Amino acid sequence: MVVELELVGGDAYVGFASPPDADQEWRSERPMSAEDLGSELRRIGVHPLEIQEAIWAANKHFSNGTQSEVRRLREIRRRAERNNITEDDLQSVYDGLLSDSPIDKRAYLAVLSLTGHDPKSESAILSFLNDSRDESAVKVALGLLARWSDETFARAAAPFIDGLAWDKRGEVRSATMVYAGSLLRRGKATSLLERLIAIANDSSAEPGAVSAARLAIVDAAGVEVPSVAERILRGEINDFGHYIVRARENARLRDG
Repeated sequence: MVVELELVGGDAYVGFASPPDADQEWRSERPMSAEDLGSELRRIGVHPLEIQEAIWAANKHFSNGTQSEVRRLREIRRRAERNNITEDDLQSVYDGLLSDSPIDKRAYLAVLSLTGHDPKSESAILSFLNDSRDESAVKVALGLLARWSDETFARAAAPFIDGLAWDKRGEVRSATMVYAGSLLRRGKATSLLERLIAIANDSSAEPGAVSAARLAIVDAAGVEVPSVAERILRGEINDFGHYIVRARENARLRDG
């Protein structure tokens, strides 16, 4: 393992990472929380399991059983990378994903992303989405569904697009709209279009949700989002109905 961390000040860490576990050499410039540290290490390509194991190595109070589970999951990931993962391995991943284990759920989802679409994997992710309140992991899970099955994604995405009380910052809602827009652009998940339009036209909706819905509709219309994103975010587009018409036409053409 080429990720080494040291716990300082009770709940902050310093450390470094280098290849092959990271895309580049990195060293912390200041003590960081576990959340900030994880974000920074993921940014440079460190796998969630490597981060988890390094954090637990720095925290002697974590149970041996938990650390053993991280090492076992790491071995399963390696077998998945070599395309020789077993049914028992997959069941272990499903069980871990749906358990109350402190292991970062993105680590389990990362293994499933390597195995490809499977009905059992899809079912496990749907169960996870029903119960989880982990914003980061839920976004990853929805992204997997969007990649695997547009029909399943459309069914699962609806409540997230409408907005859930626990998603207080709206991050999951916005991410789900991005996935929806990308699928709609390709003529998929068309059942979500009218839901997005309703939010985009709702003057009482949260401004961030309105902007996210409008960006998704622009994508669905076949327009490059970066070309109009800044104007949408600043509320400078007065003729947005033009994009709605194009998105609906695109959906009808694909449906037909």
